[in-house]
Amino acid sequence: MKALDFLFKISANELRVFVQLLHRDLRVLRQSIYGKMVNTTIWASILIFSNHYVMPYLGLPTSYGKFMLAGAIVVQMLFQAMSEVSVTVEDLTGDKQITYSLGLALPPWLAFFRYAVKSAIQGLLMGFFAIPVAAVVMGKDFSFPLVSVPKMILMCGIQSIFFGCFAVWVASFTKDMQAYEDVWLRVTFPFWMLGCYTYSWMILRRAMPWLSYLCLLNPFTYAMEG
Repeated sequence: MKALDFLFKISANELRVFVQLLHRDLRVLRQSIYGKMVNTTIWASILIFSNHYVMPYLGLPTSYGKFMLAGAIVVQMLFQAMSEVSVTVEDLTGDKQITYSLGLALPPWLAFFRYAVKSAIQGLLMGFFAIPVAAVVMGKDFSFPLVSVPKMILMCGIQSIFFGCFAVWVASFTKDMQAYEDVWLRVTFPFWMLGCYTYSWMILRRAMPWLSYLCLLNPFTYAMEG
C-alpha cells in the first residue's frame, strides 16, 4: 500500500487543476477526432480486408482476419500513443508548454500523467472505433460468440493506460524530432512485432520455445494476447 500513498496525497485543488487541464486537452482532441476516425477507418479496413479475404489463400486459417482484428484494436492504441510522443517532443524542444503545467499547483508526476491519460483516452476511442469498421468489412463473418464484453472492456482500459504511460516513457528519452524515427525503428517496432502481433504466443512457443519465453519480458505480448 505504501507504493500507492502518493495517490492519497493529492489535494482537492490539485485534482481540480488536473481535471481542468485534461478537459482542455479533450477539447483540443475533439477538433481532430474526425481526422483520426478517417485514419483508423482506412488503416483498419485495409488490414482486415487483406487478412480476412486474401491471406487464407496463402494457407492461413480463415479465422486469421479475426485474429488480426484483435491486434488492430491494440495497435490503434499504440499509434495514438506514438502520435502523442511526437507532439510531446515537439513541445519539449519548441514552445515548452509543459513548463506552464509544471508551474501550476500540481505535482510534477501528475502534470506528466495528464499526457498519459489523454493518450489513453485517445487510444481507447480509436481502438473501439476499429470494431465497427471491421464489422462492415467482414459482414456476416463478424461473429465472436465467446467474447466476454466486460473482460474485453477491462482489458482495453488497462491497455490504454499502459500505452499512455508508454508514450510518456518514450518521449522522456527522445531528444528531438530527428531522433523520433530512430525510436520508432529501434524501440517501438521491435516491441510491437515481437509482441505476438502477427501470431499468438502459443504458435511462437511451438516455433522457437527459447524466444517465446524471452518475449514474456515484452509488455506488448500481454497486450496482444489479452
